[in-house]
Order: sequence, then C-alpha cells, then structure tokens
Amino acid sequence: DAATGAWAQVQKFVPPDAIAFDTTGYRVAMLDDVIVAAATGDDHFGTDAGAAYVLRRIPNSNQWTQETILRASDGQGFDDFGFSLAISGPLVAVRAPGAGSTYVYDVVSATPALPVATLFGSDSRWRGVPGNSVAISGTRVVVGDFYEDTGASAAGSAYIFDLGSDTP
Repeated sequence: DAATGAWAQVQKFVPPDAIAFDTTGYRVAMLDDVIVAAATGDDHFGTDAGAAYVLRRIPNSNQWTQETILRASDGQGFDDFGFSLAISGPLVAVRAPGAGSTYVYDVVSATPALPVATLFGSDSRWRGVPGNSVAISGTRVVVGDFYEDTGASAAGSAYIFDLGSDTP
C-alpha cells in the first residue's frame, strides 16, 4: 500500500511443469515489467541442466504471466543453467557454469527462447566452475570467475564482452 508504506505479496509463481528439486527461484532478476526466475535443477536436458522462466506483468494489474522458458540450446546434465542471471532492457544473460558458457536472449524478439549469443571465455579453463556471476548493461556483459588461475591460483578474473563489437 503506497499510502501506508506496507508491502503486500500479490502473486506466487510456480511453473506448471515443476517437479521436485527444480529449484525455481534459485536466482531471480527483475527489470520494470519483466521477471526472470531460474530453476537450476530443471531436468529437461538431463539432471540439473537448468532453465529460466520469463514472466511479464499484465498491464494495469499486479498479476504476472509466464511468457517463455529459456533453456540452453545445447543443454546437458549438470550445466546449472540459471546459476547466475541478469537483465538489461530486452536482453537477459544466463550463466551455465557447468557448460562454461553464458547465453544471451532477447526476450522481446519473435523467438525469445533462442539465444542471440553464446559467450565463452578466451581460455579453456572457463568450464565447470561454480559461483560464476554475470551482469549486463546495454550490450555489455561481464562474467566473473573467482577460480580463474591466470597469475596465481584462484586469483579470479572478469571476462568482458561487448555484443556490439567485432573485436575479441
């Protein structure tokens, strides 16, 4: 209630295809009228392959509806797709540390469930490391890898991508 400053729960989202240990809500991100809720335990492509649900607010209401499900186009078991996620404008970045990749989706395109980019680090060590983070702002994505070993053991690094750039 805006007048009293009290917060009220307006909805609870449970995916219609949810099963035990899907872990929906493991990570969530929100921007304006779009919510992305990760389910790293989703088993569609194998045990813990992962998924992310995109919800959109119904105009002039407090209700949200599921718009699409994001899954890695090359998903496999233990990818943990959705371990980290971020949203900026129409773009959603979803980290799958078990696959060593980050997927970027345009959730307002004609094909929102197909990635517009799949990002990999410049070295082969960027695979299967838990705890990686992702952030997105406009056309720039940064992926953190706190275990990366360049320079010293587990010194960490941040991989920076510009989706509008031709330069590696």
